[in-house]
Amino acid sequence: MYHIGVIYIPCDIEKQRVIDIIKRAIDLKKFDIRVKLAADAAMPDIAASDIIIFASDSSSGNSINKDYSEIVRALKGINLSGRVAGIISFDTDDTAEAWQNVLECTGITCHGESLVVTDAIDENNVRKWLQSLIREYEVIVNGR
Repeated sequence: MYHIGVIYIPCDIEKQRVIDIIKRAIDLKKFDIRVKLAADAAMPDIAASDIIIFASDSSSGNSINKDYSEIVRALKGINLSGRVAGIISFDTDDTAEAWQNVLECTGITCHGESLVVTDAIDENNVRKWLQSLIREYEVIVNGR
């Protein structure tokens, strides 16, 4: 069984739907899913995940929400090779780009396409993005 970690910031009801769609879309026979608020998450949550989804917005002039500050600091010294990260941005592409920069030194594979949520949520798009993220991880696992 593989592990998916979803780490997100508190958000409004509409954006919370993205997290709920992901939780419902995971095949629980193949994957264990752990969902945590960024302020409550720690490095063991990330280290225990094969696929890690970071859902964030910008805050206080930073491209990544301040609730992730401890995680961003800790990521500077960890190796996450063999894992895949998916990035969900609740505002602009700037957040997604900032996450890619933070994760660059970890060796993790960043899913090629971030999910940028700015308007009404399209459940099909969220599901397609998630399936693409999972396929990318399966390619890595099958290539070993």
